[in-house]
Amino acid sequence: VMALKVKDIVDFNNQKEVQFVESSDSIHSVAKKMLELHMGFFLVKSGGEFIGLISERDLIYKVLATATPPEKLVISDIMTTEIVWANSADDLKSALSKLKGGNFRHLPIKNEKNEPIAVISERDITSFLLNRIS
Repeated sequence: VMALKVKDIVDFNNQKEVQFVESSDSIHSVAKKMLELHMGFFLVKSGGEFIGLISERDLIYKVLATATPPEKLVISDIMTTEIVWANSADDLKSALSKLKGGNFRHLPIKNEKNEPIAVISERDITSFLLNRIS
């Protein structure tokens, strides 16, 4: 497993582009986009810069669990502002350590030019490894 790179997962997953939402987007529009794209995580942009991330957990813990009316909020109110990135050249063990260490299920990936190129999930890694051992 040590020789495997994050790039191997990104290539296997064949993600076409990084999906993102705007910090000013409504909770409802982002939840709807999650449903339509079957994704539980988006990077958040403001003014062309990635400033945070939003996950299903954010929606559950910060909106549903607090009984806050979603129409009173926008994504910047509930997003996670600290983005932990992995690099496509990192080894898979490093990426897994970041996921486990932060209790994350998704990890955004940058290429060698420091540009966001993908988001990988625990499920993507599992699918890749199952494919390798079958």
